[in-house]
Amino acid sequence: MSAVVAQLQMACFWLAVVLPFAYLSLLASGIDSTAEVQAFLVLLGLNLGTLVVGHGHRSDRGDD
Repeated sequence: MSAVVAQLQMACFWLAVVLPFAYLSLLASGIDSTAEVQAFLVLLGLNLGTLVVGHGHRSDRGDD
């Protein structure tokens, strides 16, 4: 696996870990407007995308 792909997987993995904290505030304050619904859906979609791309990341991976 190339170093670029490994770095992309690592970045997406950690972004998928951190992103839920971004939309927790939206859920806590309530989603009242169309803009908040759109923001939540964009964040959720981004989180799902990063989960898919970062799924193969392993922190214990050596130079295979």
